[in-house]
Amino acid sequence: EASYDLGQDFLINWQLEGGNFRYMYDWLTGTWVEDDHQVRQAGSLWGISTCYRYKPSDTTKVALDKGLRFWFANTIPGPTEGTLSLRYPGDPTIHSGSVALVALAIIEYLMTDAPMEEAWETELKSKLDGYLAFLQYLQLPDGHIAKDYHHQRAKRSKRSSPYYDGESLLALTKAGNQLGYDSLVPTIEKAARAMAERYTIESWAKDRDSKDTKGFFQWGSMSFVE
Repeated sequence: EASYDLGQDFLINWQLEGGNFRYMYDWLTGTWVEDDHQVRQAGSLWGISTCYRYKPSDTTKVALDKGLRFWFANTIPGPTEGTLSLRYPGDPTIHSGSVALVALAIIEYLMTDAPMEEAWETELKSKLDGYLAFLQYLQLPDGHIAKDYHHQRAKRSKRSSPYYDGESLLALTKAGNQLGYDSLVPTIEKAARAMAERYTIESWAKDRDSKDTKGFFQWGSMSFVE
């Protein structure tokens, strides 16, 4: 419990006024590293949301709401009807992992045993519907999820990432299992089979110490539990 409190405070203290987070601190030089990464920004928000679900508090809710509003302010219509995408400041592409982690933050929030304003809950569900539909749009013919989507070209990547595959699969399975999004099941079944095969059997045939397996395994394990 003490570790939990310290970890939550660490995340909250690193949040900037705009809702995003400081990226890195160099303990040796005592200076901030002025860098950024959209997926880790979204991951920090999921961390806050997970903390809030575990132990709701007013302080955590303020940070969570501020973080979600940052992403909502950078939400744009997706490539097809019913989809919502994200445009991360200064980046021409949006990574599927970013969308998945923001979706996961909303899922944890909606599953939290705490009161919520009806209007805010409606907005959360609307955004979640759009983000999940976008992840479905990003599914490639082989079952994997496209690594990213280029806004100006209006094209999804032909490649996938073990990290983003796993994050996307976890968002889809949590939404399906915990929130009852049954429409996601065909996408999940196609993705889960393809990812399990690629990141175990196929990867180990090439390298028993596969980096692809390392990228996917924690996300895949959580997904398969769902």
